[in-house]
Amino acid sequence: MTELKRSVRFPKLLIYAVGIILGAGVYALIGEAAEVAGPGLWLSFLFGALVASFTGLSYAELSSIKPTTASEYYYVKQGFDRRLAFLTGWIINIVDIIAISTVAIGFSGYFVALFFPGALDTVLLGLYPLVVTPIVLIAMLAIVAMALINYIGIEESASVNVVLTLVEAAGLILIIAIGAIYFGDGGSAPDLLELPLGLSGLFGAIALIFFAYLGFEDLANLGEEVVEPRKSIPKAIIYSLIITTIIYILVAIVAVSVVPWDELASSSEPLTAVAEAALGSDAGVVLSFIALFATINTVLIMITAASRFMFGMAKDRILPSFLKAVSERRRTPYKAIIAVAVISCLFTLVEDIGTLAEMTTLGVFVVFAMINASLVRVRYKDDLPEDRFKSPINIGKLPVLAILGLASCIWMIGTFLIKLTPEGVLFDVTNPSIVVIVIMIITGFVAYGLLKKER
Repeated sequence: MTELKRSVRFPKLLIYAVGIILGAGVYALIGEAAEVAGPGLWLSFLFGALVASFTGLSYAELSSIKPTTASEYYYVKQGFDRRLAFLTGWIINIVDIIAISTVAIGFSGYFVALFFPGALDTVLLGLYPLVVTPIVLIAMLAIVAMALINYIGIEESASVNVVLTLVEAAGLILIIAIGAIYFGDGGSAPDLLELPLGLSGLFGAIALIFFAYLGFEDLANLGEEVVEPRKSIPKAIIYSLIITTIIYILVAIVAVSVVPWDELASSSEPLTAVAEAALGSDAGVVLSFIALFATINTVLIMITAASRFMFGMAKDRILPSFLKAVSERRRTPYKAIIAVAVISCLFTLVEDIGTLAEMTTLGVFVVFAMINASLVRVRYKDDLPEDRFKSPINIGKLPVLAILGLASCIWMIGTFLIKLTPEGVLFDVTNPSIVVIVIMIITGFVAYGLLKKER
């Protein structure tokens, strides 16, 4: 059987990690987070990074034990059993595909607004109750283009990612540079510890901006294509979280300093508003173009991760065997890439980016909870390599940070289910994201039973 090509070295892996974390989240979510966190917005990024680091360190340790594709599936299988591992893999694979559709729609929205603003409300084809609009069509074309790059080769994908990451990072560096100019001209920051809505506002902002940190977990799915993965993947996870946290905090401080936080909250393009306030409308156009690069880069990276995950589960005979096919010439899992692209294109028909993003985040927290629980179970096994990366702060064999990661994931899941209203506590069991996750779990159990009978 043809194997995947092991060619990605640490520098490209680190840029890959930074690229997928920076992604498009901060460009869109910083305004909504400012609405609830106020001038203390930077604190939400700091604490969001802390929450992400708990699970990030669990991924780092597990990836140093067994570098592989379909990482979440293998980690939960090692900690628990095959059925629970399949269910976890089923959820994260669907969530990744929904996330690809989400970001592709984000890219398409920027693209159509920049180049075809008059076509925003056009209906190209009616498919009741769904319709194909220019935004849906461009999103589908973007997915197909990025899938083609993935098919050509992992090294080529990583090289394209390097270029796109540098461009998207340039947009955030531009915002930071605006801050240097602003403070150099005698500008002053507001009270950066002010939280208009108190701690509830801070916690609400953390739940919003956590989406901006997602992506580090996808590094673990490149275990069969990275050179020295047991060392490179843990380092890339840790360094990328540190780098992106510093960038996010600086951007947050500059944003609420240049544009009042309440104006930032009311803007549909908050970072564009910051650039325009400091440098004029031309700078806003530049930021919009950079957002195109940020979103398309995320689509590229997520197709890579999702297809490798599907490939890895097929190798373990838990998904249909045709998905483990590898191109002899390109040494990429071409059938898994095609499957991910086709299903992602179908999800773009939903078009509601807010609904898709919420489903993604909730699904990720469910999987993250399983990863932290798996590390706790794995720690009590005797056959672990001595030279593995080890998550710090332990009581005997118990990984304290993994326990904190599990608790924080349960808390974040609770924010979807439990709402605080003036009338009291409301259990929102009809939340569409909750309903979709329940459907994923039920269909996962059904699929496991059917696929098990075929093996």
